Amino acid sequence: MAKNKKKYKPVNKKKRKLIVALSILAGLILIAGIWILVANYDPSPVKSGKYDTTIVATLSYTDDNGKVYTHDVTYAEVRYYVKERKLTPNKALEAVANDWVPEVMSEMYKVGLTVSDVQQLEAELEEYKNVTSIVKYEAALEGQYMTVDLHHRFLELKYLTARVRVDLTETTSSPILKAANKDDVLKFLNETFYAARHIYIPKETGADAKIQDAYTKLQAGTSFAELLAQYNKDTAMTDKGIIFVEDAMVEDYMEAVKALKEGETSVVLELSKGYFIIERLEPDALILENYDSACLTYAVDVYHHVYADIQCDIQITTEPIFDKIDSSIR
Repeated sequence: MAKNKKKYKPVNKKKRKLIVALSILAGLILIAGIWILVANYDPSPVKSGKYDTTIVATLSYTDDNGKVYTHDVTYAEVRYYVKERKLTPNKALEAVANDWVPEVMSEMYKVGLTVSDVQQLEAELEEYKNVTSIVKYEAALEGQYMTVDLHHRFLELKYLTARVRVDLTETTSSPILKAANKDDVLKFLNETFYAARHIYIPKETGADAKIQDAYTKLQAGTSFAELLAQYNKDTAMTDKGIIFVEDAMVEDYMEAVKALKEGETSVVLELSKGYFIIERLEPDALILENYDSACLTYAVDVYHHVYADIQCDIQITTEPIFDKIDSSIR
């Protein structure tokens, strides 16, 4: 008995055209995909994931003595400022340069982290790891667009910045003061400090009569020191007076002091804090008496000037990688 032959229905023309069209479309999509992959293939560190330690720029600063300070900026560092701080690559480099200044100053003045600083740094690092857990530490950093090396650098810069500020501006053994000429310091202090003493009575019942009584006696020849001991209610005021910088006093009191010549006494003044009779003094003697603490004002001034004067040169050293920052990490 003969076998039955299978019958095949011929594909109609419409279906054949659709199959051909879909095949062509699939081929075009495949070709486009391959083209995109080839076009975007980048063997450089940027796309390979090995770019973190790639140096994209170098910062440099030359001090007055001709010493050169440099810092190599990595791709990961710029990426952090772009992604986390929302800066353009060029602005990111400016931010890196600004944050680098305390490191320059630490080298200039031979200031480094103390044992205590290192212990606190390590404790903070361990605390951070405990919060994220050791397993998740690197993942947590990635969420902040940061690497382990960069995290350590930022921690060191944080503690170094604080150490530089303290050692240069808050200790009488400051390298700034050690290098300073005493005459220059005294000149600065005399131009910066004001000196005064005052009789003060807070605004209360009968206060205006009391301060007026004190002023009448002063006009009649009673010494300022005697009246200060009798009437003054400011426990911080002494017979010798005090020295202060302009920002240390409330505005109306400061204006009253500046309106007087050294050695001159005011009339009764009703100021925001109460009633005053102010005598402006020459600051010299008080400055010498409080020389060490007064010098810290000089140190602060020099510190801020040096900080502002350190303007770094920025040289982009890896143009092809730096140019890809916008498209690859923003």
